[in-house]
Amino acid sequence: MEPSNFNTLVFLDIDGTLLGIDQKPTIPDLGATISKLQSKGVRFGLNSNRAYEDVLGIVGMFNLDGPFILENGALFVDGPGGKIVVSEGVIQDIPKIAFEVTKQALENMGIESTPVFSDTVELNEKDFGKNGTYVFLNKNRKYSASIHHRIDGKSSFDFAQKLAKQMQKSFDDEGCKLIALSHNHGHTITIEIPNINKATGLAFFKTKYSNIRLVAIGDDMSEVILRPQIDLLFAVANADLELKQVADHTSLFEATAGVKDILENHLQKK
Repeated sequence: MEPSNFNTLVFLDIDGTLLGIDQKPTIPDLGATISKLQSKGVRFGLNSNRAYEDVLGIVGMFNLDGPFILENGALFVDGPGGKIVVSEGVIQDIPKIAFEVTKQALENMGIESTPVFSDTVELNEKDFGKNGTYVFLNKNRKYSASIHHRIDGKSSFDFAQKLAKQMQKSFDDEGCKLIALSHNHGHTITIEIPNINKATGLAFFKTKYSNIRLVAIGDDMSEVILRPQIDLLFAVANADLELKQVADHTSLFEATAGVKDILENHLQKK
């Protein structure tokens, strides 16, 4: 559903932006701010690395009306319940490829752990105890992959970096044109396709909504690539330095509180 006098599209990142490190909003009332702006012709979507099934609860939580760019630009959905469009150039069977490469990388690192497909969004709610290494791949992804882990009940960015490096070596040795990237937020690894990213999805909707002001709010380096295509780029306080350096404004507040601050105090002033 598109609001009347639709004039602005705001694309929101999820992890570290809409949600804090515990996968929950850092303040309870962002939804009210979003609803108020929707009545004034602002439409709210997502530009995220998550899978479609993984964002449905967030769409409902904040009453987002789309459009959505998901799996790091591999697919687009023009609003809740809309048709899923897959980006050109998507490589098939990425989750299967990622599983085999992850399994081999763990063996090469001398780690006795067999990766499994799981609902990785719910990992923070699980009790892993204090012993052992567990590695998970997101079960909902179809056109990309994300790898999560727990070591003695906790995650480690150092482990994610080492595992991603080993996986990348396997891709390179096999001539597979995929990229393994480790992320400080959540200590995750994503498997991505060259030239398919958040900017790919943005270009898709920029063509469709050529006369609409495009805005993005995020915390990650993956938002930096949006700069040439976006009218306004905002960063929350916990954002990577590279994003802060190119953003039009950086909030003094982190995550959800930062998004609310930007929407209420800076969006309309720019």
